[in-house]
Order: sequence, then C-alpha cells, then structure tokens
Amino acid sequence: MRFTAIPSARALFALGLAGWLSSGCGGDRSSPPAGRAEPAPDRSTRACPRGEEDLLDAARRCRSPLAQDCLAQGVALDALDAGGRSALDRAAESGCLAIVEALLDAGIQVFQSDARNPLGAAAMSGNREITARLLARRFDPAAPFLGATPLHHAIRNGFDVLALDLIDAGAPVDAVDRDGRTPLGLAVSTGRSAVVVALLAQGASPLQPSAGRTPVEIAVERQDAEMIQLLAESIGYDPRAPEDSGPFEEEVSPDDELPPEQRYPPPPDLRLHVSPPPPEAAA
Repeated sequence: MRFTAIPSARALFALGLAGWLSSGCGGDRSSPPAGRAEPAPDRSTRACPRGEEDLLDAARRCRSPLAQDCLAQGVALDALDAGGRSALDRAAESGCLAIVEALLDAGIQVFQSDARNPLGAAAMSGNREITARLLARRFDPAAPFLGATPLHHAIRNGFDVLALDLIDAGAPVDAVDRDGRTPLGLAVSTGRSAVVVALLAQGASPLQPSAGRTPVEIAVERQDAEMIQLLAESIGYDPRAPEDSGPFEEEVSPDDELPPEQRYPPPPDLRLHVSPPPPEAAA
C-alpha cells in the first residue's frame, strides 16, 4: 500500500507565492499595469512645495535660496498674501535685496497703490540700497503707501540720509499725508535741520499748513531757535533784526512818505518773541 505525502502548509504557501511572482504581479513596478494611474508626486520632496505661499514666506523671512527655488519652478509672481501684499512688497520691507533683485529680474509687475508699494515699504524700513534699486527701476516716489509718501515715512522714522536721497530723486516736497502733514512740518517738528535745509532748497513752503499749523508755528511752539532762523531766512526775513527793520539787504529811503510799518508790513507768524535758548545751549 502506497502513501502519498501531503505537503505541509508552509510548502503550499511557498508554492503559491512562487506562482504569484511568476505571473508578473510582483515584477518590475517601474511601469504600472494598464488601467492604473500614476501615483501623484510627493510635493513635500520639492524645494518649493507650497508654491506661491512659499515664495511669499521666503520674501517675508528673507530666505533667498527658497525664493530662488520657487522662481526656478515658475511660481506665479503676482500672488498676494493675506494682507494684500506681494512678494516684492515683503522683500522690500524685510530688507532682502537679493530677493528684490531676483523678482525684478524675473519681470514682476507692480502697480503702486496705498496697500502695495515696495518703494514705500523700503523707505519705511530705512533701506537705502533697496530704495535706490527701486528708484532706478522708475518706481514713483510720489505714490502713497499707507497714507503717506515714501519721504514722509523716511522723515517720520528718522532716516535722514534716505530722506535726502528721496528729495534728490524728485519726491514731492509739499505733499500731505492722510493726517495733513507735510514733509517740512514733520522735519521741523522732529528737529531734522539737514532735511529742513534740503526741503527749503527744493521749494517747500514754510507757510504751508501741516496738520493745521505752519512749520513756522511749529518751530515757535517748540522754541527751536535754529529752525526759526532757517525758516525765516528762506522767505527773506531776519528774526534777529529790530522790529522796525525791513527784509534783508533792502535799503529804506529816508524820503519815503509812508511810515515804516506800511513800507514793510511784517510777515505773519514771524513777528513772535522766542525765549532765548538755555545757557548750556548757547554755550
């Protein structure tokens, strides 16, 4: 009597696995079977996985390599963040010159507005180099940003040299911000004599109201003798001269029939007595 050996369970499993492999199901997976879609690429492995969001974040954090990767992948340049700002706005604000230049070279289009103005953002942060690049690209120094011109922002934040750059570039010297302040009014109220001199040289008026007060009135209220002298000289009046004197270098004819106060009516706002500076200032 012959007995047939019954394969063990392990042997049967091995035989079945071998048959499944020989059928091609476990073969080369580089070419998927017909009718099966390619798996979606894993975006987390890309250098700029979130696209526009990464570009905006790179500009805000000044991460130049990430911005370059995003630009190399053709990410849209005109995307805006939750605050309505572009990557160029954010790069100018963060002082990231490399990203500013990369975006400009990539052809980013920017229409300056109160909410989107890289030149205003650069002036607000005091970055002269970025300001110079944007001015060279013909960004408008008269365009407002957050209710004020770039020149207003530079003066208000104490960036005197940058303010002088903007004045030289043709920034409007008599523009008013949303509070009615002029650049000259701001410069006088903060004691920035170099900026005051430059503004006056470009035709800024010391009698134009700035938030309801002229620069002359602001200087008198502050008892700033230096500012009063600068403003007075700009309109040909010497506040140190006697009360009955006339404008600089103008001769008074003794034969004139009119009394002195009618011949030379004093300019308004300037015939004010100013307290002398303290002894330590005079020294």
